[in-house]
Amino acid sequence: MKNRPLPLAALLAGLTLPAFAQMPKEEPTSPLPVRAVTLFSSGVSYTLREGEVNGDATVPLLFRTAQVNDILKSLVLLDAKGTVQPAIYGTRDPIGRTLGSFAVDVTEPTSRADLLNRLRGVPVTVQAGGKTIEGRIVGVESKPQTTGETTTTVEVLTVLGEGGLRSVPLDTVDSIRIRDERINREFNDALSLLASGSDDKRRSVTLRFEGEGRRTVRVGYVTEAPLWKISYRLVMEEGKPYLQGWALVENTSDDDWKDVRLSLVSGRPVSFIQDLYQPLYLPRPVVPPDVIASPFPQLAEGAVEEANKPADAAAVAEEVARAKSRAPGGAPAPAGTGTGTGSPTSPVPSPTAHPQ
Repeated sequence: MKNRPLPLAALLAGLTLPAFAQMPKEEPTSPLPVRAVTLFSSGVSYTLREGEVNGDATVPLLFRTAQVNDILKSLVLLDAKGTVQPAIYGTRDPIGRTLGSFAVDVTEPTSRADLLNRLRGVPVTVQAGGKTIEGRIVGVESKPQTTGETTTTVEVLTVLGEGGLRSVPLDTVDSIRIRDERINREFNDALSLLASGSDDKRRSVTLRFEGEGRRTVRVGYVTEAPLWKISYRLVMEEGKPYLQGWALVENTSDDDWKDVRLSLVSGRPVSFIQDLYQPLYLPRPVVPPDVIASPFPQLAEGAVEEANKPADAAAVAEEVARAKSRAPGGAPAPAGTGTGTGSPTSPVPSPTAHPQ
């Protein structure tokens, strides 16, 4: 449909129903052009694509990011003489989660000095003032520099090479080349991912069909669409009323509706959005490993309690006296006798005391 009214005319009791439509921009012809569109008054549309493929075919289709959820929920592929293969689409994993897996963190905007500090230990080749310096990055530090009465801060890059540590002002560095191929590759991949994440308007869904020879395949899906509207005119001509109605249809897709069978349905089917495009991660509990301690002696509860009681000096002395009295050939010493430095009333006998 290009630069002309949509060829819809319905004569119902003197009612004519042509239509106006907004046109999209001219796009390259798709191998699966749009053949039929059904617009519902509930704000959705059903699009049918149909075309020929030959042998094993791959057909990429571009959709707006907001449409991908509807595509994943309603996409239908039909290949009567072949086999439908899984469709492929780019995931919507949070870009920060993916960027965090790279060796160089570029999630947040960073200066050259901060970036070099994150690359500490990486082998590089530095071109500064016509000289070439090779080595590993030690770090970037800020040093004050006084020129006349003005003091400024200069960032200095330090590199460890075969000749030792070499420092060069960062503002005199012309180029820095990362010599580690893995880090250099991941650095480029991270920047490419960052650039692709800035364009979040389109997503590609790749359809795959497997078979032999030329055959017809069909693709159908439901997407969000503007409500179609209608307006009426009443013309009085020679006393005979003439009622005319116009359907207003907006084509907001990227495809041209040329030679498309368009149906307008006033019904309101149940329509909802289900977020199937966003990856979901379930939280899982963290179970610590079992740690078995070294074996230790088992003590009875009573023994532990007795061992924890404070010692009574008088009770200990009395217990020693009883033990002496029970010894063979021994007898308790008379009270107040004996030698030693102890108290004369002490029940503990002197080592030199003998019974009389």
